[in-house]
Amino acid sequence: MNHLFTSITEELIRKLEQQLPAGDDDRDLYLTAVEELVLNREKAMIALKVCNDTEKEQLLQKEMYLKTMLNEKFNHIKKDLKNLSTKKQGRNKYLNNQTLSTQNGVFLDRQSK
Repeated sequence: MNHLFTSITEELIRKLEQQLPAGDDDRDLYLTAVEELVLNREKAMIALKVCNDTEKEQLLQKEMYLKTMLNEKFNHIKKDLKNLSTKKQGRNKYLNNQTLSTQNGVFLDRQSK
């Protein structure tokens, strides 16, 4: 089995097992590192030659684990983006005081002049 592919895969697994950083800059660095590992792994996969069934089984197990970890990170980021969008909408509603609202079927202008 290709040692380069195995080492990149294991490094990617270790990276994905880490928590997503909270800060935007740290998160960007984390995601850039993961993306770079995925691209390097893809290049190594092209040259990969698997010899026996044991190696194939090990690769399949690692692949399934990687897929699970990537999906977890993706869902976490998607949830963060949704929360951010909700916060922005709430902030915009608060800041835009000319928004019309309805109470008991009557439209009221919130800004009085």
